[in-house]
Amino acid sequence: MVGPSPDVTAIGAALCRARHVRDDPPPPILDDFLAAELCADEADAFIDAIPPVLSTNLTFVLRARFAEDRVQAAHARGVAQYVILGAGLDTFAYRWTGQLDGLAIFEVDQPDMQAWKRRRAEELGLVDPPELVYVPVDFETMSLAGALTDAGVRTDTPVVFSWLGVTQYLTSEAIESTLQVLARWPESSEAVITYLLPREQWGEDAEFGQAAELVAERRGNNWLSVFTPEQVEDLVRGCGFSRVEHFGPEEAKDAYFTNRGDNLQPCVMERVIVAIV
Repeated sequence: MVGPSPDVTAIGAALCRARHVRDDPPPPILDDFLAAELCADEADAFIDAIPPVLSTNLTFVLRARFAEDRVQAAHARGVAQYVILGAGLDTFAYRWTGQLDGLAIFEVDQPDMQAWKRRRAEELGLVDPPELVYVPVDFETMSLAGALTDAGVRTDTPVVFSWLGVTQYLTSEAIESTLQVLARWPESSEAVITYLLPREQWGEDAEFGQAAELVAERRGNNWLSVFTPEQVEDLVRGCGFSRVEHFGPEEAKDAYFTNRGDNLQPCVMERVIVAIV
């Protein structure tokens, strides 16, 4: 193996995507066939060790599927850049290599996280797709805007950003400063962003939310920010985005669950907003 495991949130999200492929009735909502291999040789044991209330929730599956659908739709209308903020163990570039001609993919994350992932991919014989650019960013010492432009992200053409499973770990000030950077890109650019609802709105996801928050706290990753849909819309508009689209459980049911004959259900406590320039 390549050394210490990556951040627990990154490996946990990947393992939940892998568990969905392995255990849930077909067809998978997201066929992330690389997630288990990328995590570790012992992935099956890791999947089984995750508390059921965490591993069976579709939060991690739905957020990734929705973002990938937005990227494909944007590519079809000519958008040629995709930036994954906090990429973790995302496998989009490997699974879609050669299928989205002209799409440049930029993965942004902490240097140690990216180094682990790249070593693990090499162990598995995965060749970095020509479309993929790794952008290691130490947010303590580097600016996001500078890192993106230095890596080759063009500022004169639209881009799709995804920012999944991150905002709850940041202060509102840090979220706002990042959104202001993303809103600088040209018209038709968009950012797919997840956020957590306040506890009193978790509903049927309350048990999942409490377990996930406890795991995060034990690893020193305390949750700092939650939003109502109205609050997050006000935030992204205030940072320079002109239009927003909300994606919650009702939209998820219409998009991904209408023809399923099983009991799979969308998550409630995590929502997605698409902020459009």
